[in-house]
Amino acid sequence: MGITSGIITPIRGVASSKGSLCVVFDANTPSDELALLPNCEVWTMYLHNHVESLYVSVQLQTPLSRCETEVLEWTVSGKTCSEIAQILIISQNTVLFHLTNLRYKLDVNNKHHLIARALSLGLVEL
Repeated sequence: MGITSGIITPIRGVASSKGSLCVVFDANTPSDELALLPNCEVWTMYLHNHVESLYVSVQLQTPLSRCETEVLEWTVSGKTCSEIAQILIISQNTVLFHLTNLRYKLDVNNKHHLIARALSLGLVEL
């Protein structure tokens, strides 16, 4: 079939909805397009959550604290836990603690899903 690389991303949304996105490339795909492949997971989760939010009202059960909001904003901007700790002058364990709380409050499983959910709920902007 000529497929040389690709990704299938499972997506979980609110209310246990599920979906997937498959992106494939052939041998003629330019390398700069292949470089975008790792970002597909974040964008598919964002797209899924955004579309789903048109049909389901999503509200946070517990509001985010000021520290959680700061950690979330820096996470969305692409900073690592170590960098966030240095910027906010807190320990890496504190950053991880806030990320764990954020994952719980936003009902997500990983950092990519956290970013997508935060964007789709309008908690942060790019």
